Amino acid sequence: MSSRVSDPDHTDRPRAGRSLWLRFAIVSSAVIVIAASLLITSFFVSDGSPILASAGGTDSTSGKPLTVALARTPGGSLEWRTFAVAIHRMGRAVGRPMRLRYVESSAEMTDLLLKGEVDAAFTCTYCYLQVAGRPGVALVAAPEIAGHVKEAAVLVVREDSRYGSLEDLRGRNVGVTGATSLAGNAYLLWLAELEGLGSADPLVLVQADSQEESIRALLAEEVEAVVVNRSQLASWRGAGIRVIATSPEFGMPPFVTGPTVGAGTRDLMQRALLTMRPSSEVTPTSIEGFTVPRDADYEFARTLATYIRTGGTE
Repeated sequence: MSSRVSDPDHTDRPRAGRSLWLRFAIVSSAVIVIAASLLITSFFVSDGSPILASAGGTDSTSGKPLTVALARTPGGSLEWRTFAVAIHRMGRAVGRPMRLRYVESSAEMTDLLLKGEVDAAFTCTYCYLQVAGRPGVALVAAPEIAGHVKEAAVLVVREDSRYGSLEDLRGRNVGVTGATSLAGNAYLLWLAELEGLGSADPLVLVQADSQEESIRALLAEEVEAVVVNRSQLASWRGAGIRVIATSPEFGMPPFVTGPTVGAGTRDLMQRALLTMRPSSEVTPTSIEGFTVPRDADYEFARTLATYIRTGGTE
């Protein structure tokens, strides 16, 4: 991480309160992730084989295990348990065992789905763009998060910051994530071009492994601004974050099925997600349910994808 740019004109920040909130958020995230891991583990018997859910399969693959891939969860790590419950609901609906496979990178997610090594996936938006339109790939559902059925990329600063635009951040530290992160990297390049900066060169880019790490760096005053998905902010309400720029909306990171899933099974999985009411099944959560997206919802995401310079993790 590059060294922090000092700001002699900006003093007397409420550091103690923000530091306390940050520590609380980190501890809460860890607790939720551990609880979710235990919940996911409960879906499997002691030898690692998944528990068979209640009957209900409708195609020739009924009874065969289904593998669902998952990388980072929309809405942040606090939503791990929500997605674990969603996977469990789908297993019950189709009457088939469900296996969860954690995936590290967008490239791996794409290959696994297209090769049939996983049957379905909660994908990142960039991953979806890579598989959209491929034979057998179906767009099934997408989460509604904090009242939004669509995603957006946002540029955010600390609430008490004097910065109000990208132009104000010339020479300042701005947090970004992986090269294929549409909101955490490509959006900054798009915004710089839109506002006449030409590129992100006037900014000091600070790389993070995830958008949550970028937000922590912002609250710790290691950077002056970050670019993230709007849905990531749902877990940080009350933390002292202010949005100073928002992109046109695009589709939420979706759930898709691959060529190995028949239409009957896909429909049952979709129904399980659309009838899920997370607030009555998971606490806390910012996910209010699932909706049916359209491929056309991802047009601005495709625009952001043109600003991706190299490959990398999501």
